[in-house]
Amino acid sequence: MKRSAAMAGEGGETSQLARPSTRATVGGQLRRLPVHPLGGSTMRRTTPLVVAFLVLCCTCQWSAAQRRGRRSAGAAVELAISPTALEVVPKQVAQVVLQVRNMSASNGNVSLSATAPPGWRVQFEQQQFIVQPYQSAQIAVLIDVPDVTDYSPVIVSFRAVARGSRVGDVVDLPVAVLKPVEIVSVLPAFDAGGNPLVALSLKNNLSLALRLTAQVRCTDGPTFRLPTQAPVALRARGAVTLPLEPAGQVDPVRLYEAEARVTIEGDGSVVVNGPLNFTPGFCVAAPPTIDGDLSDWGERGTLKLRDQWRVLGRADLNGDSDLLATARFRWDRQNLYVGIDVTDNEHLQDGAQAARGDYVSIATAGSGKGTQTGRALLLALADGKPVTGGDLTRGIEFAAKQTEIGVTYEVAIPFTTLGLTKVTDRSLVPLALTVNDVDKTGQKAIRYFEGPKGKPGAQYGFVTLTASTTFQAIEGEVLEEDKGAGKAKEGEAVQGETLE
Repeated sequence: MKRSAAMAGEGGETSQLARPSTRATVGGQLRRLPVHPLGGSTMRRTTPLVVAFLVLCCTCQWSAAQRRGRRSAGAAVELAISPTALEVVPKQVAQVVLQVRNMSASNGNVSLSATAPPGWRVQFEQQQFIVQPYQSAQIAVLIDVPDVTDYSPVIVSFRAVARGSRVGDVVDLPVAVLKPVEIVSVLPAFDAGGNPLVALSLKNNLSLALRLTAQVRCTDGPTFRLPTQAPVALRARGAVTLPLEPAGQVDPVRLYEAEARVTIEGDGSVVVNGPLNFTPGFCVAAPPTIDGDLSDWGERGTLKLRDQWRVLGRADLNGDSDLLATARFRWDRQNLYVGIDVTDNEHLQDGAQAARGDYVSIATAGSGKGTQTGRALLLALADGKPVTGGDLTRGIEFAAKQTEIGVTYEVAIPFTTLGLTKVTDRSLVPLALTVNDVDKTGQKAIRYFEGPKGKPGAQYGFVTLTASTTFQAIEGEVLEEDKGAGKAKEGEAVQGETLE
């Protein structure tokens, strides 16, 4: 972004160009004003009829400009600004137009000043000029935005006062400071083979195209990068969703602390942080039969919950035959399907106090405040009969079956019961899973994330609902590479390509 070279003063100060110009703007077009001997500019003398006509025109222009001035009683000038609000990005030079009207019957020697936040620079094409009676002038103003990291909105105030007058007019300009590139979302995704990806959605807030690279780094885990090392060119004011592929092994039952970093070529980085995990829930064309038999599910997306995954009562665990579990997730438009296969050489559950025996608990984050959030579903098998409990039982279908090595649990939970009214590909379902085991050696449990009822929602993991269709490599508007010129040019939106 090009900066003006003749800037001076900051932190609320104002400055003029090194070579004062006699140009003013009307309707966004620069025009030359006659130079007054005092060094300002003046309007030509006109007949009373022409004066009356110009006053009427100026009144209409002020109405269109939506004047926001705070004119004091008796002020000789009236001030308006266009536009009445700005959206800018760091290091941008923005232009506004001030419209100054002389409200008196004599020539007005008008002075302009500005008050801006520290580091901001305001420069007038003319800061002192002459305006004839009942006439108006339009002055272009440049606002130089510093390289800020605080994106809070600011106010730039302008003041116009005529010589010899103690009162003037003030107009405030609200300025919203936007990030050059906004990271809209960082979501887990999966390709057609069920391999994990990160879907990184970006928005370009600038009126010019950008070249950028992106990565998501997981603490003590893999780093996700673009399929090619070449930068991606993002169209001006465009949005895009990029796939990032993992460099390293992804643990599907781990909640990672992740950092997403987008680096703009020659212009710094944008960073966001948050949790990320890669538990897939695959879309099914036909729902599984809820009978306690998981043979129709297949092995795709099977999570192996072993003793290293958040086990309670580890000292009481006596090998895989004592407690081991796998879990699978499926979905359609109506239900989330959960299938759990538990290895347990001693199943204890009498049904009278189900929470004190062997059971499976499925919990989801709630909407309450503080730590008392979430709802849970308890699933158990007592004397060959399924037992349910908790506050997620509405509309569920559940079956359990004892096997030679343990118990299988199979349940269909309506999304409406989970508090979700609409789900689509890449929707996230906050979930936690606990497999509890009680036997003669004591109580132990395997937890899939730290999200039992009563825990903060941030401790839940997410099941990513994944459709059977292939994840598009790139969604949104990007620029194609002009290999002949060696630089990016505007082109049609492309799918599955990056710049070479």
